Amino acid sequence: MIELLQSIGLSIFVYMTLFYIASLVLQDASIVDIAWGMGFVIVSWISLLFVSGVPMLERKYEGNQEFEAYKKRTSVFIPWFTKSS
Repeated sequence: MIELLQSIGLSIFVYMTLFYIASLVLQDASIVDIAWGMGFVIVSWISLLFVSGVPMLERKYEGNQEFEAYKKRTSVFIPWFTKSS
């Protein structure tokens, strides 16, 4: 898991660096604005999926029958909406 996060972090660093260099060459700062926005979204999704609450909570309550039933009927990202069958 750590190797995955390190490779993703390196990929994002390279992505941001390339956009920064492109903005310097083209003398257009709006390129960097787009890249920062996309980079933020990518980092947020990765954090939600792999690092923060969801995996930690699932490990904590692993084997708990009530939590397993809750997990089957509840959406991961918007908990107050139930999953469609």
